[in-house]
Amino acid sequence: EHSDGNLTYGLPYHAARLNYDWTPDCLKAQVRDPAGDGLQMTLRPEGETGHKAEDKFSAFVLERYLAFTKWAGWVRRFDVDHPPWNVAAADLSLGDQTLIEKEPWFESAELIGAHMSPGLEDVGMSWPADVVG
Repeated sequence: EHSDGNLTYGLPYHAARLNYDWTPDCLKAQVRDPAGDGLQMTLRPEGETGHKAEDKFSAFVLERYLAFTKWAGWVRRFDVDHPPWNVAAADLSLGDQTLIEKEPWFESAELIGAHMSPGLEDVGMSWPADVVG
């Protein structure tokens, strides 16, 4: 499946329906593709949201405004620009995972943490640049 996001950034965009219910103490989300495969999750914050990650690992993961993708053997990087965001560590409960179970990385994947945020506006992405070497 191809899309502008796939061709431009190498991101795995696919048609899907997203439903979510956001309250201050819980986010329930469900994604379902046309074939019926889905991903269901519930996140509950484990503390107050703030502009700073609570530990070094979270800061490393959350404050990298740079992304790398590989699609059809083509490795690219692009910058992401946005103001600091409010985040909180979260307790994650997963339901249906059929949407991601078919991915080649799923079998060896390990959940090491989750975060949630009310989101951002004014997010920018640079054009991708080739990564060589």
